[in-house]
Amino acid sequence: TGVDVSTVIGFPLGANTTAVKAFETNDAIENGATEVDMVINIAALKDGEYDAVEQDIRAVVDAAKGKALVKVIIETCLLTDEVKVKA
Repeated sequence: TGVDVSTVIGFPLGANTTAVKAFETNDAIENGATEVDMVINIAALKDGEYDAVEQDIRAVVDAAKGKALVKVIIETCLLTDEVKVKA
């Protein structure tokens, strides 16, 4: 039909483990997803665990292996302006 398939990984707060997010990404791609929108780990971000947040994002991007576009949802309504800038 020409309609791309997209799904959300780690909804709603991004609290899934990195391994689960990578698994979800692989599974979504195997089932036809060409775009995955992952939710950033809100708690880690708010706690200033920026390396953990980066590793989480990197794991999803690596799992997509160039087979799907990856976008990161940062749930701005839950963040201060300062944390939004860090994100």
